[in-house]
Amino acid sequence: MVQSLQLIYLLNYIIVALIITTALNVISIILNKKTKKNSAKLLNYETGCLSTADNLNGIDIPFFTIGILFLILDVEIVLLFPWVLGLEKLGILGYYKFVFLLLILAVGFIYEWLNNALKWLK
Repeated sequence: MVQSLQLIYLLNYIIVALIITTALNVISIILNKKTKKNSAKLLNYETGCLSTADNLNGIDIPFFTIGILFLILDVEIVLLFPWVLGLEKLGILGYYKFVFLLLILAVGFIYEWLNNALKWLK
Protein backbone atom coordinates (compact mmCIF):
# COMPACT_ATOMS: atom_id res chain seq x y z
CA MET A 1 0.00 0.00 0.00
CA VAL A 2 2.74 2.43 0.95
CA GLN A 3 4.82 1.60 -2.12
CA SER A 4 1.89 2.11 -4.46
CA LEU A 5 1.17 5.46 -2.81
CA GLN A 6 4.82 6.49 -3.27
CA LEU A 7 4.65 5.38 -6.89
CA ILE A 8 1.56 7.54 -7.44
CA TYR A 9 3.37 10.54 -5.93
CA LEU A 10 6.37 9.89 -8.18
CA LEU A 11 4.20 9.63 -11.29
CA ASN A 12 2.36 12.83 -10.34
CA TYR A 13 5.69 14.59 -9.88
CA ILE A 14 6.94 13.40 -13.29
CA ILE A 15 3.69 14.42 -15.00
CA VAL A 16 3.73 17.90 -13.43
CA ALA A 17 7.41 18.34 -14.36
CA LEU A 18 6.69 17.35 -17.97
CA ILE A 19 3.70 19.70 -18.16
CA ILE A 20 5.73 22.63 -16.80
CA THR A 21 8.69 22.06 -19.11
CA THR A 22 6.44 21.59 -22.13
CA ALA A 23 4.50 24.74 -21.30
CA LEU A 24 7.68 26.77 -20.91
CA ASN A 25 9.04 25.48 -24.23
CA VAL A 26 5.78 26.31 -26.03
CA ILE A 27 5.74 29.81 -24.53
CA SER A 28 9.35 30.27 -25.61
CA ILE A 29 8.56 29.21 -29.18
CA ILE A 30 5.52 31.49 -29.35
CA LEU A 31 7.43 34.49 -28.04
CA ASN A 32 10.37 33.77 -30.33
CA LYS A 33 8.17 33.89 -33.44
CA LYS A 34 7.01 37.39 -32.55
CA THR A 35 10.49 38.88 -32.62
CA LYS A 36 11.67 40.12 -35.95
CA LYS A 37 15.04 38.87 -37.05
CA ASN A 38 17.00 41.13 -39.30
CA SER A 39 20.63 41.24 -40.32
CA ALA A 40 21.54 43.73 -37.58
CA LYS A 41 20.26 41.43 -34.85
CA LEU A 42 22.23 38.49 -36.20
CA LEU A 43 25.60 40.30 -36.11
CA ASN A 44 28.11 39.77 -33.32
CA TYR A 45 28.19 42.75 -31.00
CA GLU A 46 31.44 43.79 -29.37
CA THR A 47 31.47 47.24 -27.81
CA GLY A 48 29.51 48.72 -30.68
CA CYS A 49 32.11 47.86 -33.30
CA LEU A 50 31.94 45.15 -35.91
CA SER A 51 34.20 42.26 -35.18
CA THR A 52 37.43 42.15 -37.11
CA ALA A 53 38.62 38.67 -36.21
CA ASP A 54 37.16 35.21 -36.16
CA ASN A 55 35.75 34.56 -32.70
CA LEU A 56 35.97 30.79 -33.02
CA ASN A 57 39.32 30.43 -31.30
CA GLY A 58 40.36 27.12 -29.81
CA ILE A 59 39.54 26.51 -26.19
CA ASP A 60 42.27 26.33 -23.58
CA ILE A 61 42.39 22.63 -22.66
CA PRO A 62 44.78 22.96 -19.67
CA PHE A 63 42.36 25.41 -18.07
CA PHE A 64 39.54 22.87 -18.25
CA THR A 65 41.83 20.08 -17.03
CA ILE A 66 42.72 22.08 -13.93
CA GLY A 67 39.06 23.02 -13.47
CA ILE A 68 37.89 19.41 -13.61
CA LEU A 69 40.66 18.35 -11.24
CA PHE A 70 39.58 21.08 -8.83
CA LEU A 71 35.97 19.87 -8.97
CA ILE A 72 37.01 16.28 -8.29
CA LEU A 73 39.09 17.31 -5.29
CA ASP A 74 36.29 19.59 -4.11
CA VAL A 75 33.79 16.72 -4.21
CA GLU A 76 36.33 14.57 -2.38
CA ILE A 77 36.52 17.14 0.43
CA VAL A 78 32.71 17.34 0.57
CA LEU A 79 32.64 13.55 1.00
CA LEU A 80 35.43 13.65 3.57
CA PHE A 81 33.59 15.76 6.18
CA PRO A 82 30.58 13.46 6.79
CA TRP A 83 32.86 10.44 6.66
CA VAL A 84 35.01 11.84 9.45
CA LEU A 85 31.95 12.70 11.53
CA GLY A 86 30.40 9.25 11.13
CA LEU A 87 33.59 7.21 11.38
CA GLU A 88 32.57 5.55 14.65
CA LYS A 89 29.28 4.32 13.19
CA LEU A 90 30.84 3.12 9.93
CA GLY A 91 33.32 0.84 11.61
CA ILE A 92 36.42 -0.63 10.05
CA LEU A 93 34.68 -1.58 6.80
CA GLY A 94 33.55 2.01 6.21
CA TYR A 95 37.09 3.18 6.94
CA TYR A 96 38.60 0.84 4.34
CA LYS A 97 35.97 1.74 1.73
CA PHE A 98 36.81 5.42 1.99
CA VAL A 99 40.55 4.73 2.00
CA PHE A 100 39.98 2.76 -1.21
CA LEU A 101 38.17 5.77 -2.72
CA LEU A 102 41.04 8.05 -1.72
CA LEU A 103 43.54 5.63 -3.27
CA ILE A 104 41.63 5.64 -6.57
CA LEU A 105 41.65 9.45 -6.62
CA ALA A 106 45.34 9.55 -5.67
CA VAL A 107 46.25 7.11 -8.48
CA GLY A 108 44.36 9.31 -10.97
CA PHE A 109 46.13 12.42 -9.70
CA ILE A 110 49.54 10.74 -9.92
CA TYR A 111 48.73 9.56 -13.46
CA GLU A 112 47.89 13.12 -14.51
CA TRP A 113 51.02 14.43 -12.81
CA LEU A 114 53.32 11.90 -14.52
CA ASN A 115 51.78 12.54 -17.96
CA ASN A 116 52.31 16.31 -17.57
CA ALA A 117 48.58 16.97 -17.89
CA LEU A 118 48.80 19.67 -15.23
CA LYS A 119 51.39 21.83 -17.01
CA TRP A 120 50.08 25.00 -18.62
CA LEU A 121 52.71 25.29 -21.31
CA LYS A 122 54.31 22.34 -23.03
